[in-house]
Amino acid sequence: MLGLIGLSSAARGFFYLPAVVRDSDRLPTVEAFAPLWVWAIVWITGGSIAVVCALVRRWMSLGVGLIVGLPVMWAVLYLGAWLTGESRGGYVTALTYGVAALTITAYYVLLSQRGGGAPSTSTETPSSSPAPS
Repeated sequence: MLGLIGLSSAARGFFYLPAVVRDSDRLPTVEAFAPLWVWAIVWITGGSIAVVCALVRRWMSLGVGLIVGLPVMWAVLYLGAWLTGESRGGYVTALTYGVAALTITAYYVLLSQRGGGAPSTSTETPSSSPAPS
């Protein structure tokens, strides 16, 4: 699951690249903080790291943190823009990003409660039983 969400995050970043975004599709709310190409790099990098974590089955907490952190960051940006009057409908966009972050978090919390391969921070491989002397 982490790999798929990471891929979708990287794909989102790809669609923020200047060569892909039309002028009519600009995102002034987030571009007030950084140019769209910076956000493209943030999403592509975060998604790519999550994919790598999923593939190597290590640093899963980092991968999950990134794929939760990205939509949380944008939810906060849009909520702030709505609260300051910069974006009249920012609360709607904030809600969608917030729901995405909560859904991903809930999935991994339920997974860990069921013992189904909870994200791990371990970088060591399981050791074998000690050799008899």
